[in-house]
Amino acid sequence: MTYTKISLCDGKYKIVRNDDNYQFECLRYDEKWRDLTGDKMLWALVDHVVNLRVALHRLLHEDMQNDITAACQQAREALGET
Repeated sequence: MTYTKISLCDGKYKIVRNDDNYQFECLRYDEKWRDLTGDKMLWALVDHVVNLRVALHRLLHEDMQNDITAACQQAREALGET
């Protein structure tokens, strides 16, 4: 089963989307609050948030890899191995 979950307001609200059966709801304090099934605008908004999170993760990972590569290069230079 594929779920997308987004937590908002320090966990007060949670948007839960089941991509297998298209159930879509909002929880408030972990209790069912609103049925969002059929709300295409909110579905698109969840997709947008997920895509932004993926892009941010990739950027952070790439930045970490660049930092590691730079640190290794500095270490090689310090050891005279360039």
